[in-house]
Amino acid sequence: MAHAITPNDRTDVEALLSALRPFANLRQRPAALRTVAAFLTIATNEGRALNDYARALKKHRAYMSRIVHDLCDLARNGGQGLGLIEIREEKRGKRLEILLTDRGRAIAEAMRCQQMLLALRPFSKMPPITVRTVTVLLIIAANEGKSPADIARLLKLNRADMSKTIYGLADRKSNGGPGLGLIQIAEVSMLNQKQALFLTNQGRAVVEEMLAPLRSQ
Repeated sequence: MAHAITPNDRTDVEALLSALRPFANLRQRPAALRTVAAFLTIATNEGRALNDYARALKKHRAYMSRIVHDLCDLARNGGQGLGLIEIREEKRGKRLEILLTDRGRAIAEAMRCQQMLLALRPFSKMPPITVRTVTVLLIIAANEGKSPADIARLLKLNRADMSKTIYGLADRKSNGGPGLGLIQIAEVSMLNQKQALFLTNQGRAVVEEMLAPLRSQ
């Protein structure tokens, strides 16, 4: 069984939040966690070909190609990309290699890539989620018993975005679909507070697994 989050753990939670922050602030819509994982994989083993990264992440080549183009200056749909990587042709002309841009290198250095890649591993077998969702989970872990409004204020999220995110982390999404089961929304009868947020046993185990790479250092 996972242990309760301790004051020392909260320091590591803050380190994870700090490492995610540069990616979370790149654009207005929440970045997909799979995009972050792909970027970190490229950053830890720069100069490889698309197929190499697809194998490392156990993703289909076409799926990986969409993510890689989103990380470039121009996304495949013609929209603006993140500008974190570039695709270059080797001098031999036999394959394309993927490298970080200056902007990408600065982000990678701020994110403690190897540790973050390991920290995000628990989510690899879950349905696709965003960086915002992971951020909310970590904030709840460090502030159990707080209300949704308290967590929203800490993250500067509006009520609609916060509601959608916490229900996605709970057993049931706001649209009725299955949630991740990582948090519990408890009804309470306290002054100015009707709900309180706690980790479930599964949520606590996920946070513990995320913290393990930092503790090993």
